[in-house]
Amino acid sequence: MTVSQYQGWDSLPVAGVGTSNIRLIHVKPASARISSEFAAKRQVLLVHHSVSQTPIDIAFAWLPFELESLRRAETVNLAGVAVRIATVEDLIVSKFVAWRSRDRDDIERLLVVHRDAIDLNPVLSQVREFAELLEEPERLDDFSSLVERAGGCRPPDHE
Repeated sequence: MTVSQYQGWDSLPVAGVGTSNIRLIHVKPASARISSEFAAKRQVLLVHHSVSQTPIDIAFAWLPFELESLRRAETVNLAGVAVRIATVEDLIVSKFVAWRSRDRDDIERLLVVHRDAIDLNPVLSQVREFAELLEEPERLDDFSSLVERAGGCRPPDHE
């Protein structure tokens, strides 16, 4: 079953887990107009956890970077449920690829909040690679500016 064919909202088929499903308890679509069509186009399922009132983005992984990001994900306890969360470094790289205004704002906030714990080396390697693949080398300059504004982080070197 593909994302675009998915119509139910109480469980979600998981690639690479055979016929297993993830059970999405107390989760509903974020909005009636955000549907499986949106999820198929953006590769993100936007849902809302009704009990905690928490918005949740479930990203679908297909690319090698995304699959590797899943392997590096950290398990955290969220209201008694073990949830796998992307590392800050991987989240920054994902937001670099998306590169909307809100993603750039998120990158800067993540750099500020995690300035003492973040390892910029893998981030810099990945953003350089994606800037080249996207044929948008100017993103590196913009990314450098974000890092500098965040303060305390070493700005990326352009090779």
